[in-house]
Amino acid sequence: MSEVTQRKKPAAKEIDDLCCGDAGMLAPETTLDWSARPNSERKDRVLPAEVVSRLSAKSDWKGLRQLGIHLVVTALGAVATWACLHGGVLGYLALPVVVTWQGFVLCSLGFAGQHECVHFTAFRSRWLNRTVGFWASVPSFTFAEHELLLHKDHHTFTGDPKRDTELLEMGDQVLKPGFRKIPDSPHAYWWSFVETVLGKPSNKMLKLINCARGIPVDYTGTGWNIPRDVNSGVPSIKSRLQKWGQIQLAFYAVVVPLWLRYFGFWTMIWYWLLPVFVGPAPLWYLQIAEHADCTLDSNGLTNTRSVTSSWLVRLVYWNMNLHAEHHLYPTFPFHALPEAHELLRGHLKKVHSTYPQLNTDVLHKFIPAQMAGLPVA
Repeated sequence: MSEVTQRKKPAAKEIDDLCCGDAGMLAPETTLDWSARPNSERKDRVLPAEVVSRLSAKSDWKGLRQLGIHLVVTALGAVATWACLHGGVLGYLALPVVVTWQGFVLCSLGFAGQHECVHFTAFRSRWLNRTVGFWASVPSFTFAEHELLLHKDHHTFTGDPKRDTELLEMGDQVLKPGFRKIPDSPHAYWWSFVETVLGKPSNKMLKLINCARGIPVDYTGTGWNIPRDVNSGVPSIKSRLQKWGQIQLAFYAVVVPLWLRYFGFWTMIWYWLLPVFVGPAPLWYLQIAEHADCTLDSNGLTNTRSVTSSWLVRLVYWNMNLHAEHHLYPTFPFHALPEAHELLRGHLKKVHSTYPQLNTDVLHKFIPAQMAGLPVA
């Protein structure tokens, strides 16, 4: 009997006990299964409890190895930037590509690396997840504590327009017939890349500054439209966001003047600020896939999309291209997702082979279907 079909009970309660339930972001951090319902009650979860338990095993070594590889890639990008700046005409011609790649690497650390840590799956050790999650966020100005809280409700209530934190920021458009969580026209698709570059810096800073001031905000950066009392929880949502926002802003207040004094303005521009300014565009090219043309419901086999992609993307993106597997089983660490993909082959309904293929379909198939109000197939 295959692993996908056989089921035994011994590990079932162990997995069920990890469920956060409707508490979502207010549930204890030890509840790593960010699901509204226990594993045993979800018909979309086709893997037996024993397999779920095995694939949920965390590893400090594998997490540190992945982090080390990412840091080496980052260092190589910095060396390539230096070579371009000192390489004459040819170097300057190559510079836009190198800076964009370096921006993707830094922003991927702040998104995918941070993402694994806020799930407490990057490492076995909780303090390593906490520590690395914070520092992975700093270069790209992302906000780990904010993501931990809001992302937990996104998982718990995926596809619920009234409680999914990623849908709440999109307003009334999620209620339109045929909504597919993609731009609403071909023009909007192309503009979304420009908007991502121009709008991300202010959005990131608004989240940090407002939360540090004791004014919690959602993904919009300007208001709190999440049906959660910001004073709920111990410590409260408000105090957690305020504390970590202040810590991160304090770090910038110390490091930026020191960098300017000892390394100069242009090194900060070329090696840090410019890359993280343009980096969200290539990152968005991948992120747009996550729930594109997927169902707005709790069925993990149809509400999230995976893209198998190339080895290099999988490496730098911490296997987050296998997003359906991750959403279905949020207890699985990044290094278990390839095996989960093989076990779930034939069950997942939303899978693409490459990101160019996915983005072509978004532009020429999904957007026209959304504009016509056609239901998601």
